[in-house]
Amino acid sequence: MTNYINKEINNLEKGDMDMNNNINKEVNNFGKMANNVIQLGEEQLKIYNIMENTYDNMLILGKAGTGKSELLKYFMRNTTKRVILLAPTGVGAHNVGGQTIHSFFKFDTGLQDRQRTISEWYEHNSDVLKNVDTIIIDEISMVRPDIFEAMSLICTNARNSIVPFGGIQVVGFGDLFQLPPVVSDDDKGVIDYLTDTYHSTMFFSTPSFIDGDFKIYELEHIYRQEDYDFKYLLNEVRNGNKTPEILEKLNNRILTSDIKDNVITLTTTRKASDIMNKSKLEEIKNEEFTYFGAIKGNMKKDSFPTDYELKLKVGAQVMMVANDGKGRWVNGTVGEITQLYPNEIIVKIDGIEHSVERYKWRKLKHIYNSTDKSIERVVDGEFEQFPIKLAWATTIHRSQGKTYSSVVIDLVKGAFDCGQLYVALSRCTSFEKLYLKTRVRPADIKVNQEVINFMKNHEIIKFGEV
Repeated sequence: MTNYINKEINNLEKGDMDMNNNINKEVNNFGKMANNVIQLGEEQLKIYNIMENTYDNMLILGKAGTGKSELLKYFMRNTTKRVILLAPTGVGAHNVGGQTIHSFFKFDTGLQDRQRTISEWYEHNSDVLKNVDTIIIDEISMVRPDIFEAMSLICTNARNSIVPFGGIQVVGFGDLFQLPPVVSDDDKGVIDYLTDTYHSTMFFSTPSFIDGDFKIYELEHIYRQEDYDFKYLLNEVRNGNKTPEILEKLNNRILTSDIKDNVITLTTTRKASDIMNKSKLEEIKNEEFTYFGAIKGNMKKDSFPTDYELKLKVGAQVMMVANDGKGRWVNGTVGEITQLYPNEIIVKIDGIEHSVERYKWRKLKHIYNSTDKSIERVVDGEFEQFPIKLAWATTIHRSQGKTYSSVVIDLVKGAFDCGQLYVALSRCTSFEKLYLKTRVRPADIKVNQEVINFMKNHEIIKFGEV
């Protein structure tokens, strides 16, 4: 089976005849979803109008739950601009219906230093870059400076321009206080290069950002949580305040007994979440069913939103990993398996059983159509599987952007990233359904001082109130 899976995953060049015949039908469907119509709040609408009616470079920031993703999706559905939507991770790209930065620019996983970028001048997608109006980068806090600068250099080359990104409007979405770029402590060469070249591991230290005259907007109204005291607590953790009062409030949520609700555990490592999910599944004595995914075209295993080989049992706690076209669940909804069939799975969500069928995730790429001067978004690969994942546990990194009604946070050996605890806490809609498996220590509340300084030293434009 392993050889078969690897053969499927590595079969990137062959494509699929049916998929290729349907490519033209995918034009302009990029970023669109079949579920409920998005309605913007007042501050979101004001920022949307600036995005649509100007060519300003922009950062659209906001605390967790302020509707950044909704604004992004609304823009993609309604804009008249030719847009490329990118994200630094495969999970992030799937969440917003975009493409990873690495796949679009054909970057490898190594360091993208300026000399190498200039010497190679990647020609991939040059026709697209010559004609695009806007590049949107979601999860901007996770973009390394070498990646951000390389993107700009390639754009300037494609458009024969000296201004950052060749004059393409760049709009970054995210929260700088959430998860930072992944820079391995083991790769000293990368750390040394970033420190020496940019004096930072953050994108906003690059010449392209500094010279790009980015306007910074911040969404303030929080939709995810309604309780004022919980919002206040989250804000204190976000800002790095670790007073005895804050720690006491958090540690009052230590688990004292088993929880009967559908609760998901957020862990700091994938290993910890995988072990917990496997152990919990093994505890169930019911028959195990295995569902195999299907791959077409250019899809890599690390971008799959769920398992290629999905093992389930009746009674398993699961998470939905796609939005339902009928509005019955959203990406991140937790439920329980009640029945399993070869081509159908029954999941109970909030006491109601729903029939779940297989789902197709599509990886898109951009092609410039010189006839009508449009950017076509076409299918480059597909992954088909039931939109379900075992969900007794998941990593904090994978939970970014998700909303859960009940959460257990297991810091295992402690938080190791800036913003990690804040991301975990802010996934939960209710303080009363937030639980801690381990005590929060002062060292777990980590904030990047560079981010604090950046926010203090730049004009932040706000339209709303918390």
